Amino acid sequence: MSKRIVLLCCYIIVLFVSSSTAVDLLTNNNKLKLSLNGDGEFKFGQVVRGTGVEAAGTVKDVWTECAHGGLSLQAVYDEKLKLVVGIAADLKFSWPIEKQFSQTKTAQPLVYLGEAYASYTLDYDWGGFDVCAGNFKYKYNPDVRNLGEYLYRSGTYPAYIITEFDYPKANLLGIRAGTTQFKKSLSWDIILSTETVFYPAMDWSLSSLLSYDIADLGLVTLGAGISFAHLFSVYPDNSPAGSLTSPRAEATKYKDGDSISYYTFKGTKEMVRISIDPLAFIRKNNQWFGENDLKIYSELLIIGSESYPDTTASGKYNPSYSNWKEKSPITFGFNLPTFRLIDILNVEFEYWGTKYYNDYRQIYVIDGNPLAPALNENVTESKWKWSVYMKKSFFNEHCAITAQFARDHMRLFDVLYDHANHREMLVEPGNWWWAGKLSFAF
Repeated sequence: MSKRIVLLCCYIIVLFVSSSTAVDLLTNNNKLKLSLNGDGEFKFGQVVRGTGVEAAGTVKDVWTECAHGGLSLQAVYDEKLKLVVGIAADLKFSWPIEKQFSQTKTAQPLVYLGEAYASYTLDYDWGGFDVCAGNFKYKYNPDVRNLGEYLYRSGTYPAYIITEFDYPKANLLGIRAGTTQFKKSLSWDIILSTETVFYPAMDWSLSSLLSYDIADLGLVTLGAGISFAHLFSVYPDNSPAGSLTSPRAEATKYKDGDSISYYTFKGTKEMVRISIDPLAFIRKNNQWFGENDLKIYSELLIIGSESYPDTTASGKYNPSYSNWKEKSPITFGFNLPTFRLIDILNVEFEYWGTKYYNDYRQIYVIDGNPLAPALNENVTESKWKWSVYMKKSFFNEHCAITAQFARDHMRLFDVLYDHANHREMLVEPGNWWWAGKLSFAF
């Protein structure tokens, strides 16, 4: 009996290692394919030096952990219609630990909806068309590992960015329609999405993104995108303070010549990017270089094209954004050659010339008004960010080890949201952290 169990376990392991796809489920319909997908990961890291919570000053050697698991069921009918529904859970540890709050002393479980969408695809020799509706993941810049991919990871006013370790993509709730042309060298997406991350929630944003592989050679790829953030508000304008998208609160007044105007959350974000692959002509049949080696790329984002003047309408100085450069992070990165020893070794940099911190406490905790954060003369902020990322996969990409060293836009989780670090932690030149991840997927 024990030998049979050992043989069965060995058989399961061989199936797991030899297959790069999901677990296929049997059906009585030849046109219907069912599969089960799953993933799990354990993240850990340490803020070697950071800025602390709000005015708490410098912090050192802060340890962080997180566990994640997810399952999803996928159904494909007639190779065109795809239905996906999933569930995911995280186990997070809170920081800082506070003696008077028991929630901060133990791991906090979070269960939430994973991808849940329906998509329909038509493929032709010259290209194709597809439409997707529901809750789905979206990534428009395949090269970015940490710094960049900000079109859907930024708030328009005040300008701020939210990032997460090894997750340079967005979760969108809405509808996406896309097409590919010229043998799929040109792709175009139009997305109508409702806000789930950036306040005011449930507002609708309209976006359009283009990507073009010049001459279909893989040598140079250009991309561009525009997003009309908070374009349609679900909140009525006749509320006491106006709609949440266009508030009429006294604190949001500013003088525009002789007239009075108001700050709003609305904004038009524009993105351009370029990717260059110097090994495009030899990569396919080359045994020395991996699929990512030596690629270089850059991205520029304007987080709201409209500039707001500094104002004294409330009787005192209120900081604002006087030109578009203060809302325009530019990122660039490249992949070092690894000669297939590891999957990728990536280095990225970012310059953002804003004079205001990447801070959203004003919006989510204080009063919900779209005002820039106050300046702190005791903090010397660095305008530069950097990141070093590496990954190695095993067992036909079912398992992986990932590591990162960076001064990026990270924040630590706090179960007490009002006490959380709403300002990014790595502000000053000497701030940095490292993070690692063990993961599997089937």
